[in-house]
Amino acid sequence: LDSSKFFLIMLPWGVARYALLFVLLVLMQVTAASYECLGSDSSLAQPLHVRVPSDAPTLVDFEVPAMSTNPDDYSYALEKAILLLPRRCVQDLKMDPNVGDSNGEIQQWMGRVEDLQSEAVNQDAETLLSSCACGWVIFCHGSGGFNWDNTRYAINMAAAGYGVLVPDSFAGQKLGLRYRAGIPNLAAKLREWNGKDGDHKTYWCDDNIYEASSPCNPAMLKHATHQYPLCYSSNAHVIVNHTSDWRAYYARVYRLRALELDYVMENLPGYISHAGKVFLAGESEGGMVAARYTHPVFEDLIAQGGRILLQWSCEWCYYLSCPEDARLGSGKANKNTPVLNMISYTDPFFGSHHNSIAHQVAHSPGGYGNASAAGSCFEQLVQDGIKHAFTIVDYGTTYHGLSEESGNLVRSALVAFMKAPDSGVGTFVSENCNTTARAGGLVRADCRELHDGGGRGKRVTPGDQLSCAYDKYQYHLQYKLVGEFEACSKPRDVQSATSLYEAGEKMALPSSAKAFGGILMALVAVLLASHLGLRRHSSRSDGRKLLLEESSGTDEI
Repeated sequence: LDSSKFFLIMLPWGVARYALLFVLLVLMQVTAASYECLGSDSSLAQPLHVRVPSDAPTLVDFEVPAMSTNPDDYSYALEKAILLLPRRCVQDLKMDPNVGDSNGEIQQWMGRVEDLQSEAVNQDAETLLSSCACGWVIFCHGSGGFNWDNTRYAINMAAAGYGVLVPDSFAGQKLGLRYRAGIPNLAAKLREWNGKDGDHKTYWCDDNIYEASSPCNPAMLKHATHQYPLCYSSNAHVIVNHTSDWRAYYARVYRLRALELDYVMENLPGYISHAGKVFLAGESEGGMVAARYTHPVFEDLIAQGGRILLQWSCEWCYYLSCPEDARLGSGKANKNTPVLNMISYTDPFFGSHHNSIAHQVAHSPGGYGNASAAGSCFEQLVQDGIKHAFTIVDYGTTYHGLSEESGNLVRSALVAFMKAPDSGVGTFVSENCNTTARAGGLVRADCRELHDGGGRGKRVTPGDQLSCAYDKYQYHLQYKLVGEFEACSKPRDVQSATSLYEAGEKMALPSSAKAFGGILMALVAVLLASHLGLRRHSSRSDGRKLLLEESSGTDEI
């Protein structure tokens, strides 16, 4: 064939090829558009009926009652909030410390807001709290409450010199949505447990906040006590049988947490609202909330701090009603505010491997979510145009929680980020991790637990040393800190900010690639998504990672 005839023959095939591509793109848009974002104010005014599969004999349909949209109805979140204070604040307020990091030194303080009012010898607490901390963290706990990894993360932050405020989503007994009775006189009880004559140190305990006799069981369980409609246990089979119900259900979970935060934001203590550095942090359900939350005063509040997203992937999955729900700050985030994201490479809920709930729901007939999810926040942060972000994928643990086996990694990354939000983790990653992707000022790295000596480091199972820890997990107890605390984390009689451990010679963070406009950024995001696919990693899980969810009736560990 001559060239002209060949062109005429092949032209229809070329046109058909591009027409097919166009149709596929349109179908993708239609599919995404078909998932309406749920959880509007008007929808909250009506009860929500949630169905379960007919082939699940131990489960029953249940109803979530109508919810108020008045933030004042959620005042309990602040009035019953938990506070953690760093060593300098404990000293200035002339209080007795009652908790500590895994180094065994009891130097920090934890208690309810009401405990602070009764224990602070110096009654000018408001003024002192404005100057004794390096900054403040508003911490959103997970779906089981402020326990398990939540308390360890918060203690790590307090040990680094920051005050931590934890709104308690389980303190709203009158609403009847979720509730757990708190341990009375929490601060005094923690001091008793952690004192010289105490029967155990509480750092590794699974729950030191709520009464054991007051669980929060899912309302869908047929035979259970202490049931509440917004306590749940995510199950892929249950979700894919009634996807519209469960998309609306998780939207209500988010709205509950957002309404609680709205009250907190509108009634913030002055020592937080005027702090020089404020972070919003969250774990699992709380990580989803910290990623999505926005408020008229919020973005300015955290501009000098950032967001810390733990055990959450920022991807459209069963936890979100629509793809738009995955956007940082619901699409209103300040792009210059730094972000730290940490998640296990085999996270059992939001990971990319085939055993995760997100993967099962996305790949089931009639399911929903991103079927090509990568299992971390990196791609969404690129898509949202965030300027400074660090995603750490933890290859040192197969659990949902990160603190059991990777406590040193978590602690050191938190210290680095909170000290220098836009650059500190970059230096840490360059020295301790394997960088797998970059996009402007965004870095994705694969990291493992830090320890002295070679090998993986000794893990132990609970025994006398860990009498109150979850006995199905292994724990890495060696304490190691890579980096330096800020000067403001030291007691006032210590002038220099010496490090607890030598960090070695610091390496400068490599220069970030310059952005060449919105079109190039979009191209980068597409290329990254196709290249990373983002990388599928074989699961090394031994089956333990889902055991707790089945036994506790909660997504949280």
